[in-house]
Amino acid sequence: VYKGENLADSVRAAGSYADVVVLRHPEVRSSYEAAYALDQLTTRLGTRSVVVSGGDGVGEHPTQALLDLFTIVDNKGTTDGLTATLVGDLAHGRTVHSLANILALYGGDGLRIELVSPESLRTPQGVIDFVKSRGVEIHETSSLDEVIGKSDVIYWTRVQEERFEDKADYEAIAGDFVMTPDVLAKASEDAILMHPLPRKHEMGTEADHAILDNDPRAIYFHQMQNGMYMRMALLAGVLGAHEERHRRRGATGGDDPSDPRGGGPARPPARHGVGAQGHGRERDSGRSGGRLLGCARHAQHAAQHHDQRAPSGQVRVRRRPFPM
Repeated sequence: VYKGENLADSVRAAGSYADVVVLRHPEVRSSYEAAYALDQLTTRLGTRSVVVSGGDGVGEHPTQALLDLFTIVDNKGTTDGLTATLVGDLAHGRTVHSLANILALYGGDGLRIELVSPESLRTPQGVIDFVKSRGVEIHETSSLDEVIGKSDVIYWTRVQEERFEDKADYEAIAGDFVMTPDVLAKASEDAILMHPLPRKHEMGTEADHAILDNDPRAIYFHQMQNGMYMRMALLAGVLGAHEERHRRRGATGGDDPSDPRGGGPARPPARHGVGAQGHGRERDSGRSGGRLLGCARHAQHAAQHHDQRAPSGQVRVRRRPFPM
């Protein structure tokens, strides 16, 4: 694609070999174009491949939003009554666009979103309109002090120097949006601090990092590892794991006893959920998104409870989550 080759043909070529194409692209809505191309390929060849968006320019980053939502619910238990404060470059930050959208989709009684950014880097109106259309309260401000004390979730992002034509304009505001231990001290004791990682300079110096990283409110390393669980769940879903579970439950006339999630009536599978793109297919957050959260939790619990040592006494090579 960077050589000027056609995106649709490049994706069709990959889709001829692969069941899943994960696409990160600098152009907004490129994942939709790719999904449409794969749907055309399905019609012509009978293949069954799916596009998962890994981020499209300054538009959206749906898999990051899924892991962020999972992290919030995992730590807070609910979105009811939460105030989620999103800070930084909200004009170009695709992670915050997707997080605001998915919070609105997931919903919650009394859920409120605070948007903190410089005047020149405000959230796109389309995102604000969508959040409001879902009945979620949303508010914009340039003052972090105005909202940090009442924030349950603080989602920190970088003010992006490369977006400014005049460096002086950047330097005039960059210092107002740096998370330091002194800034975090203004937050409540039960707030959580999130960041999509990796960091640059938006969390101060290395010495500041060392203090923040040891603050129990800073959960961005848990958040980072939750990305593995959520993406495992998403890949399992688009590759048919839900379909197989439905088949087993249908064969036994009820829940599969080997499935630790269990519960609830059998549902037909959805090939394209939140985080996967498909032309002409509806994204159902209440069903597909909730199911993905459950699958991610299952993966997380499986990792937490896996035996640390093999029977021979040799240490297994495995991933172990941070304490929750």
